[in-house]
Amino acid sequence: IMKDIQSATAEQISAMRGYHADNYRPVQPLNGRMVQDSTKEAEGTPTDPTPTDAPTGPTPTPLVESTCFPADATVELEGGVVRQMHELKIGDRVKVADGQYSDIYFFGHKLEPSEKLFRFVQLSFGNGKALEISEDHLVWINDQTWKRAGSVEIGDKVLDVAGGSVWTPVTQIAIVHKAGLYNPHTLTGDIVVNGLLASTYNRVIHPRLAHWFLAPERSLYVWTGGKVSLLNGRFDVQTPVALQWIIKFAKIVSV
Repeated sequence: IMKDIQSATAEQISAMRGYHADNYRPVQPLNGRMVQDSTKEAEGTPTDPTPTDAPTGPTPTPLVESTCFPADATVELEGGVVRQMHELKIGDRVKVADGQYSDIYFFGHKLEPSEKLFRFVQLSFGNGKALEISEDHLVWINDQTWKRAGSVEIGDKVLDVAGGSVWTPVTQIAIVHKAGLYNPHTLTGDIVVNGLLASTYNRVIHPRLAHWFLAPERSLYVWTGGKVSLLNGRFDVQTPVALQWIIKFAKIVSV
């Protein structure tokens, strides 16, 4: 174990210590506004609610305190290979910033695609990109704060990391229903999905508290090279009942 610790990278040592101050600025109070099943235009008064991407097959299942990405969301591995969420595994080094990569050490959810569909917010941009993400998941907005995806508004800017770092305004917001639930956690707490910067954390628990809670799991990953885990596999389908109570308590504490 000592040999593993001595050979650990600076990123891994920092991850064991806990919160990355450079990556996580204080989260500002959120207004709790929920995006409806509609598309909003970039200019003028929002249009009347219009169902978007309504499924014709299986009945959509609402996300209940599940903060994830769909199975077909993409990430870039170190070396430039692009993979979909359902192809990722523990130990993969994924892009977390321009030119920076970090290990996946834990999956908060890993529900394989099936006939069941889940609800996601779709943030679309003028460059043709889109980010599909659960409503309570956090995205870095306007270089100022982490904001829950369900509270993002037209004109808010998200960091486009693909090929550089450009702040790109949201031009359209909709609700879509897609298969799969995946929430890979990196050592830094960030992840670039579909070329856009997002957090691995959510508003259910304050990111600082969540990062602290996962410190033992990060330490085990670094010390054992991912051979020993306390949590992996326990959250793939649903959150354990005991942890649901911890989450409820943490929500009260972090208010």
